Amino acid sequence: MIEIFLIWKMVVVIGKSATDKSLLKFRYQLMAVLLWISFEITGVLIGTILFGNYGSKWPIYIIGIIGGFLGAGLSFLILRLIPSEDINLQISGSKDIDEISNADRFSRTIWIPIITIIIAISCLLLSFGGALISQMFESAYQIEVTNPIIGIDLDESGDIVPYNREIPAEAGNIFFGFDIYVPRNRNITLTFDWYIDGHIAYSFSRQSENGQTIVSLGEKDIGSSLFISGNYDVFVYFGEMLLTSSSFTIK
Repeated sequence: MIEIFLIWKMVVVIGKSATDKSLLKFRYQLMAVLLWISFEITGVLIGTILFGNYGSKWPIYIIGIIGGFLGAGLSFLILRLIPSEDINLQISGSKDIDEISNADRFSRTIWIPIITIIIAISCLLLSFGGALISQMFESAYQIEVTNPIIGIDLDESGDIVPYNREIPAEAGNIFFGFDIYVPRNRNITLTFDWYIDGHIAYSFSRQSENGQTIVSLGEKDIGSSLFISGNYDVFVYFGEMLLTSSSFTIK
C-alpha cells in the first residue's frame, strides 16, 4: 500500500532531522509513526461517518491518507520547533536566562515525543468513541420495523400464521415476528422483553438483519409445557430504543 512507502520515507527524513539536532532519532521516528497511524485512523473514522452510506471506499481511504499527512506534518513541525543543541540564546527585555535555558532543555528531552504520543492516542480514542456513538445513534434512528405479528404456527414458507384469538396455555410455542430494515445491512442485537400482567417474565437477545425476524417463546424459555394465563406484552429494543411491541392474551 502507498502509505507504507510514505511512512518509510517520513521515518528516514525525521531520523535525519533529529540526528542533525543531536537528538535520539528513534524517539521522534516512533512519534511520527504513531502520529501518522493515529491521524490516519481518525480520518478513516470521519470518512466512514461522512461517506459510509455511499458504497465506494475511495473517499474514506483518501480522508484517511489526508489524516496521515496531517500527522506527519505535525511531527515535522514539532521537530522544527525544537532548538538545536548549539543554539545561541538571545536575551531581551525581562527574560531570564535560566528560565529560557530550562525551557530549551525540556524541549530536547524525551518528554516532548511522549506527551505528543499521549495526546495523539487520546484524540484517537475520543474519535473512535465518537464514531461508535454516532454510528449507534445513526443506526437506531434509521432502523424501520413494520408488520409485527403474533402466532402459534408457521406455514410451509416459514412465515407466522396470524392468530387473532386468545392463545391457549397449552400452545407449544408463541411466535413473534416483524419486518426490519437495518442501515447498511448490518447485523444488530435486539432484546426481547416479555411481560405478563405488567411484570417482566422473560428476556433474551437475538441477532437480526434486513428482512423478516422471527423469535419464539417456548418450553425451553418458560421451563414448563404450559404458559401462565394473563395479558402478555412483548417489547423489542435496540439498545435503549424501543422499536416495536405487540400484545396478546393467554387464557
